[in-house]
Amino acid sequence: MKKILVTTDLSNNSKLGIQFAIQLSLQIPCKLAFYHVFTGIEYNSWNIGSQDNIHFDKVKRLKKFIQKVYERADLKPSDKLNCIVESGIDTESTILNYLKNNAYDYLCVSTKGGGLMKKILGTTTSMLIQHSPIPVFVIPKKYKSKPIDVIWFASDLANLNTELPMVKKVAKPLNAEIHLYHYDYLIEVEEIRANLNQIALKYIAKGIYFHFRKMEVGNTLSELLQKDLHKSKPELLILFTHQHKDWYTRFFLPDNTKEVIFDTKTPLLIFKKTEF
Repeated sequence: MKKILVTTDLSNNSKLGIQFAIQLSLQIPCKLAFYHVFTGIEYNSWNIGSQDNIHFDKVKRLKKFIQKVYERADLKPSDKLNCIVESGIDTESTILNYLKNNAYDYLCVSTKGGGLMKKILGTTTSMLIQHSPIPVFVIPKKYKSKPIDVIWFASDLANLNTELPMVKKVAKPLNAEIHLYHYDYLIEVEEIRANLNQIALKYIAKGIYFHFRKMEVGNTLSELLQKDLHKSKPELLILFTHQHKDWYTRFFLPDNTKEVIFDTKTPLLIFKKTEF
């Protein structure tokens, strides 16, 4: 993990994403860049001078905002905080364009609150998850800063040979355990159970644990996963999703009509699912 772009709209909610990134940087060597989109005056030939002054003030405000988050965590920020402010009409497009033209390993964003997933991720966060060229950390409203010691990986087992090494790459520098969770409707069937155990035996290793759970009729995957999350309280949940579709509809909902509550304190790391 080398470079992380941490977005903020200078709201209290966005402080949680900053706190998560700071905590991550305490565990592993990584460079943080703090990024804010100013949806204000555009650059024009007639207002370059005033625009420069506005940009300077916005960067100064961003640095002060970041410094306060560090101070609240009883940490001293670097004298060379990397704070970036860009002007744009559309926040999502401005961020995605910046990612396209600059090399980062991860994007870190904060959700707007707990509750309905469609409400939480209906705008900026959802767009970034669907279109980001790099994996996205999504930090929930109820997040409380703590070291990452346990990582959950929710998997359909379809591309495990590709996805598990990516999860291990995240876990290794953190010295974190990996707990893979898979939910299946037919888990009681002897043949299915034997096949799942064979998969586990193929990939199991020190620090990697497999958990097979019954997928219950009438419950969505998000409901069952959330129930287990509340019991075990891991520090990070990793998901692989299809970016070409509405990710929360594909992953959490059996159809497009049922609303699902996904209210958790657990940060998410969203990877793009490889298509075969």
